[in-house]
Amino acid sequence: MAFACSALMAACGGQVHVGDDDGGARRDSGATACGRVVCGAGLECCNASCGICAPPGTACTTIACEDPCTTNADCGAGDYCQLTEGACSGDGVCVPRPEACDLGLAPVCGCDGVTYGNACEAAAAGAALLHSGQCSTSECAPQDARGEGACDALVGVAWDGARCRELSGCSCVGADCGVYGAGEVERCERDHAACRSCAPQDARGEGACAAILGVAWDGASCATIGGCECIGADCADLYDDEMACAAAYAHCTTGASCETSRDCAAEEYCHLEDGACVAWSGGMGFGECRPRPGELPCSFDAPPVCGCDGTTYGCASDANQSGTSVAYEGVCDEGPCAPMLARGVGPCFADLGVVWDGDACVNIGGCTCEGPDCDAVYASVAECGAARSGCGGTARACSLTAGLPCGEGEWCDYPDTSPCGVPGEMGVCRPRPDVCPPVIDETCGCDGALYTSPCDANAAGWDTFGRPDPSGMCGAPPPG
Repeated sequence: MAFACSALMAACGGQVHVGDDDGGARRDSGATACGRVVCGAGLECCNASCGICAPPGTACTTIACEDPCTTNADCGAGDYCQLTEGACSGDGVCVPRPEACDLGLAPVCGCDGVTYGNACEAAAAGAALLHSGQCSTSECAPQDARGEGACDALVGVAWDGARCRELSGCSCVGADCGVYGAGEVERCERDHAACRSCAPQDARGEGACAAILGVAWDGASCATIGGCECIGADCADLYDDEMACAAAYAHCTTGASCETSRDCAAEEYCHLEDGACVAWSGGMGFGECRPRPGELPCSFDAPPVCGCDGTTYGCASDANQSGTSVAYEGVCDEGPCAPMLARGVGPCFADLGVVWDGDACVNIGGCTCEGPDCDAVYASVAECGAARSGCGGTARACSLTAGLPCGEGEWCDYPDTSPCGVPGEMGVCRPRPDVCPPVIDETCGCDGALYTSPCDANAAGWDTFGRPDPSGMCGAPPPG
């Protein structure tokens, strides 16, 4: 009898499923597809869940059957695809997820890479078993799986320590066969994302051809490479499409806000706009975590730069690879007029002192001071001004609240984070513009007046703080 073994599965302790249409009159009259089978000529489907066909007008045989699957998507709600332990792909059986588990501790590693307290907890989460014990913490090691035999069949996917590769042959050989099935490159790449460096791939197109050679990670995004041939050490590791590349480097594109590189992942640095090493931060997180570019040689025309850590680097990428942003182009100047590398970090508004930014004496604030010159911060603008009096800066510090107005023909330019100044905050004196362009860009001056444009406000001697309300009024400027 064709279904004898299936009918005996329940008695033998196997996983079985009773078909939804068992024992009833057929309900799928006229159907040709029947679950995983197709009914032949003269037969109709009467039990789709078990794949049973019967002549028209006859009743279905009551029978218990296995419900085969390859993934959880093949199973109904409340079930999961149970696979042979260690085989995270292939044929399995849909079984109910347990509704409750005991508290006994017998750790297992699921095929999803998660360690569960016991096998029941893994089943409740819908995870097949990879092996007993905790999941390995060295998941970045190459997997033991390879294709064997002179066949062209795809027999799986394995991580080789650098990327996920499809395995071809007649069969898969190795302890890790079955962890990833054929075609599961993207799942493998996602599972090993943390193992991959965010450094750009060494691959570029060469030659005046229109051929698409593949997709490579350039340190910031996935870019298509074209040309006659690929040049570079990573040409063999190009991706077929941007989706596969993006899955492999998803962890490199977080763009989280930061104040220092300590706020970023190990292979990232906190990117500040050039010259932002001297700033009032106040915990605003005004930097962005970016991938370190890798140890690539500087181009011959790249200028040396001074990093925010006070070190001279061959080029900006060298500074970024070391985890620091650029303070300014050129070698770090240790003379008395060099900009001081010190800034405030943290969500506090404590006055941390005064520094010379290469142009003027400015206050810094935050919770703590960050930078190699923090031990040389001045106590006041007057002390800083006296020490830097011979530097000939093009701008002078100003603050209406501190009684330091600008001269005739100047206006006080406050930081964007506090456009009209707060007590203790310093601005920089700028020349008033003589002529403003004939544009309408209505803005509010720090005197509370409405001006045609920011330039017109500056010409009148005021910084700006925002746009007028819908009624065209500015309201009171921020307290300063």
